[in-house]
Amino acid sequence: MMGMFDKWLRKTIEIHIEASQERVFEFLTDFDAMQQALTKVDRVELTSTSPIGVGSKWQTDMQIGSNKVTFDCEMTDFNPPVSYSFDSQIHGFHTDTTYAIFPKQNGVLFEVTAASRLTNPYSIGLMLGSWVMSLFQGTKNFDDSAAFLADVKTAIEATA
Repeated sequence: MMGMFDKWLRKTIEIHIEASQERVFEFLTDFDAMQQALTKVDRVELTSTSPIGVGSKWQTDMQIGSNKVTFDCEMTDFNPPVSYSFDSQIHGFHTDTTYAIFPKQNGVLFEVTAASRLTNPYSIGLMLGSWVMSLFQGTKNFDDSAAFLADVKTAIEATA
């Protein structure tokens, strides 16, 4: 049964940012700057003692829809200034996320790809309940993704 949930949700979003690839990567690895600039992020805290790279661990507290959640994250790939990937765990869900930065005319294309799968079958009720409530509230969880991209763009372009 668990096989049917493997990679059951995949989402890619992107935005053009008028900045260099290096500047965007620098911002995305500066947890203090991200915490200050991103409206949905309350806290980003490095929990490992090593420099940012493969194996680094951190926690992120953020607002998703009407819920405040904490993600436990671990860097799985680190390729400055092109991309990095990390795994996160929350409430029986495992998500693989990649931040990729592609040079484009007058800046870069910042792309976020997230693939989630259920790791605890009892969490399906939590996911379905959240989805049903979002219908009644008139919001969708991925609206938060667009807000995240807009915040990143604004923060980077304001300091470029």
